[in-house]
Amino acid sequence: MRDLPTKTRKARLRALAAIGVGLIVSCAIGLVAPAQTIAPAEAQADRDNVVRGLEAQFQVGLIRERKLADDREDQLLSGAEPDS
Repeated sequence: MRDLPTKTRKARLRALAAIGVGLIVSCAIGLVAPAQTIAPAEAQADRDNVVRGLEAQFQVGLIRERKLADDREDQLLSGAEPDS
């Protein structure tokens, strides 16, 4: 049971790394956009889409981690119950 916090921390670090990569990509898009003469509104819409996608990925990661933790807890509880 001591490994649960470590797994949670690793999952959160992966999610934060994904967000960081997304921010780097969105910044790169912002730097490249003027050279391609993309309209500011279009560039902002692209960035907003990237941010929404990253937020959705982060939420999915949190939900997945919570489900895995619930499954582990159920397994521990079912193993601790005496057989009838």
